[in-house]
Amino acid sequence: MRVRQRAEVQEVLHGQEQVGSWPSRSAADAIMRRTWRSAQEPPERPRQPRGLMQEEHGMGSPVTVLTTCRPKKGKEARFFTLLKRHWPTLKKAGLVAPTSPRIWRASDKRTRRVYFVEMFEWKDAKASDAAHRTPEVMAAWGPMLPLLENMDLALVKPVALPFAAE
Repeated sequence: MRVRQRAEVQEVLHGQEQVGSWPSRSAADAIMRRTWRSAQEPPERPRQPRGLMQEEHGMGSPVTVLTTCRPKKGKEARFFTLLKRHWPTLKKAGLVAPTSPRIWRASDKRTRRVYFVEMFEWKDAKASDAAHRTPEVMAAWGPMLPLLENMDLALVKPVALPFAAE
């Protein structure tokens, strides 16, 4: 695979204008497109016995979510107090996988503004919708929203790379 990719890179770079040892933007784009196409095959993963995930977490597989919450200036401490109750509320409602969440307090390198990043797993693809119909969850989310300047929600999946942890 590496030999083929090296040959493709050399083919793309042949005759391209370069600055120092870096390929031009168009050559780099071509390399990325070819690398992306060659990475379309799903990675080899050990298979779990059929039905194991359904037995543990209901009908579907867990769905990993990465939430970035940017509180309004001066509201960071109040928001963090409410954030501490977020996952326990979801757990009590039976909406999340048993994996503990990861929560980070971050600060923007340029502005020094504090924000929070939370990663957790819904028990399945339907759990997020069910959360919006659960009074206890809505009671936890309600006071959080007015404190936020912005919130990003991302569904994330691991990318198989030889140097990256899964």
